[in-house]
Amino acid sequence: MTAKYSRSLVFFVFLVVCVSSVSVQAQEPVGGPYEPDSATVLLMHFDNNFDNASDAYNMASPEVHGNVNFLEMRGAGELGSQVRFDNDSPNDKSHLQVPDTAALDLTGNWTIEYWLNVFKFGILYRPSDWRYYQTILMKPGNGMPSNDRGYAKANYYTRVPFEQRRFRAGYYSGRRGTWIEDRSPYNILEIGHWFHVVFIRDTSKNAIIQMIHQNAEEEGRLPYEQGDSLKLVYFNAHHYEEDAKPRTSDQPLFIGSTPERDTLFGNLDGFMDELRISNVVRNFAMPPVITNVTKLDNQPAGKEVRIDASIETYGGTELVRRKLHYKIDDGNWQSKDLLEESGDTFSARIPGQPIGTDVKYRVMAETKQGLKAFKPAREPGDDNTYYEFTTWRDSTQVLNLDFEQAQDGEPPADQSMYKNVFSVNGQPTYPQVEGRGQVLRLSAENKTSISTEAGVLSLPSFAIDLKFQATDSLPANGQTLLIKEGGRLNPPPNYEIRFSHGGRVTVSTTIPGLTTINVLPPYKTITDTPIVPGQWYRLWFSYQPDTMRARLFSLEDSTHIAGFTDPLRYNSFSQSSRGSFRIGTKPRVYDQQWFNGMVDDVRIYNYIPRYFKKTFTGTPEKPELPDRVKLNQNYPNPFNNTTQINFLIPDAMQVNLSIYDVLGRRIATLVDGRKKEGRHQVTFNAEGLASGIYFMRLITETEIKTRKMLYVK
Repeated sequence: MTAKYSRSLVFFVFLVVCVSSVSVQAQEPVGGPYEPDSATVLLMHFDNNFDNASDAYNMASPEVHGNVNFLEMRGAGELGSQVRFDNDSPNDKSHLQVPDTAALDLTGNWTIEYWLNVFKFGILYRPSDWRYYQTILMKPGNGMPSNDRGYAKANYYTRVPFEQRRFRAGYYSGRRGTWIEDRSPYNILEIGHWFHVVFIRDTSKNAIIQMIHQNAEEEGRLPYEQGDSLKLVYFNAHHYEEDAKPRTSDQPLFIGSTPERDTLFGNLDGFMDELRISNVVRNFAMPPVITNVTKLDNQPAGKEVRIDASIETYGGTELVRRKLHYKIDDGNWQSKDLLEESGDTFSARIPGQPIGTDVKYRVMAETKQGLKAFKPAREPGDDNTYYEFTTWRDSTQVLNLDFEQAQDGEPPADQSMYKNVFSVNGQPTYPQVEGRGQVLRLSAENKTSISTEAGVLSLPSFAIDLKFQATDSLPANGQTLLIKEGGRLNPPPNYEIRFSHGGRVTVSTTIPGLTTINVLPPYKTITDTPIVPGQWYRLWFSYQPDTMRARLFSLEDSTHIAGFTDPLRYNSFSQSSRGSFRIGTKPRVYDQQWFNGMVDDVRIYNYIPRYFKKTFTGTPEKPELPDRVKLNQNYPNPFNNTTQINFLIPDAMQVNLSIYDVLGRRIATLVDGRKKEGRHQVTFNAEGLASGIYFMRLITETEIKTRKMLYVK
C-alpha cells in the first residue's frame, strides 16, 4: 500500500470515529439533572424552591396550593431534594399551578419528563377516595358547555389510574375529535418506588412515545450516575393522523392535580422531581419506534396473511433485527424476518392455516445497541401480549348450541363446524321442555353461565338467532342474556343482548370511533310491553355496515311482536374484540345481573342470512318462522332398497348430501350443487349394497349434519 493511500485510509478511519463520537455525544442521558437550553420551556429541580431554571420564555413562578414541601430521599438519583405533594386527606388538594403562557401551549414537537414516586392509590369504583385517579401533569382545555370539564380536552396530560398501576399520557385533538393516548400495561408502577417518565410528541414521525425507566439500583440505595443505572421497563409508540393537532387553551399548567381538584380525577399523593418540558424531541437512546402494524379481524382459512409495520430509529442508531413473531394455536413462537418494502415499511407473511386456527403475532425490532421494541408493547419477560386472529370461512354459522346431548353440570357441545369449546360457571342444567327438547337452564341464585374464548365469535358483521324464557319474574335492569365482551376492564362489547327497566329487551353493538349503539331502550324500543315471565320468545339481532335489524317473536302463538330495520348514517363495521363470549351474565357483575331463565337454539352467523331480511307488517302476524339447517331422519328406517331423505335450508346455498359406510367410505352422492331455500327431498336406492348401518351427511356453507340409517334386505 502506498503512503498516499495509507494516509487516506487513516484519515477516513479518523473521520468515521469522529462522526460516531459526535453521534454518541449528541444523545442525551435520561433522567437529569438537566441544564436549560433554548428549547427548555420549563425546568424545575425542586431543590428547596419552585424556581423555573429556564428563563428562555420569561415564565412566572408557579402558584403553590395546599401542603407542598420538600424532602431529600434516595431512589430518583442524586438529584437533591424532591417535591412532596401531601394529599393524604380528601381536603388537602395540594398542587402547583404555572400561569398560562403561549410557550406552555404545545402544538408541535415536545418532550415531557419527570421522576415520580406514588404513595398510595384509591380503589376502582370508589371515587370518594381522592386518590382514585391521580393526575401528574395537565395543561387542560377550556371547559365547554353542558358538563364538559376542562380536563376532558387537555392540551397534554399524564396520569396514573387507580389499581391499574399503569401510566397514561396523551392529548386531545380538537380537529380529529378524539384523544391521542398511550397506556402502559397494567402493574408497571410499584407503590413507593421511583420511576422516570418520558412523553414525546414527534411531528416528523407523526407519533407519540411513552418511555418508562426505573432505577435498577434503587433497592440497594446506591448513588445515581447519569442514567447508567436506569432500567427501561416500558416503551411504546403510537402513530397519529397528520392533522391530529393538540387543542390549546388559556388554562394554567396543573402539576399534581386537575383544574377541579376533585375526587374523580384527583390529586397526586407522592413525590416528583426533575420536571422538564421542552418544545423539541430530545435525542435519548431509544428502542426503535414501531407503528402502523397490520391489525386483523378473522381471516379466510388457507390464505397467506401479510403483516406490515413501520419501523424507525432515533439519533442515527442502526437496526440489526426486524422480526415477525407468530404462534399457531398453543404451539411455540416462530419468527420471520421483516423485509423492507419501501422506506420505513417492512413486511412478512404468515402461512395459511386450516379453518378454526387461532394465530397470535407481534413485531420486534432491535438496535445495534441492544435496545428492543415490541408491538404491541409489553413488559420485559411478558409473553402474553400480542395481536390475534382466527381463521374461518366466510358466510358460515360460527356457533350452534341446541343443548340436545348436554349433561347437567357440564358445558354444551357446539354443533357448528368450528366446535367451539365452552366452560361453565355454577351448575347449568338441561331440562326437557315439551316442544323444545333439551334447553339450557340458567339460575341467578346459583350464578350460572357458560362461556368460551373462541376467536371465531369476534364479529365485525353478525346475525344472532336465539330462543329464551325468563323464569319466575321479569329480568332486572342490567341482566345480560348474551355478550361478546370487549376485553379487560369491561370496555364496550362487540355485541350484547340484555334487559333494561321493565323487562324490555335491549341489543347493542360498538362501532370503532363511536359510542356503543343501544338500538333498543333507551334509544329505540321493540315494544313498550315487557316480556312475560314463563313465555318463550325468539330474538333476531343482526348488524352489517349500513343496517341494524332486530325482531322479537312470541313462540306461544307464533306471532311477530315487533321489530325494526334501522339504516345507519355511516358505513362502518362493528368493533370486533378478543374478549370472552358469555351466555347468562357479563364479566363484571352484581347479583341482579345474572339471567334467571332458559335459553335454546343459539345460532350465530358471520353473515346475514336471507331470512333475517324478511319484512314483517302488522301486529300480530303469523309468519312461518324460518329455522336452521335440518337433516331429518330418513323414512322408512330401517329400509329395504329405497328410502326418502328430507332436508331444510333457510337460505340459498351450496349443498352436498352423500352416503357413507361404517368405514367412512363414500358410497353415493345424492346432491352436489346450489339449492334454493326451503325443503328438499331425494331418494336413496341401496340396491346392490350389503345390509348394515350407513350414514347420510349433509354439508352446507354454514354447518354439517349427520344421521345414521339401517339398510335391511
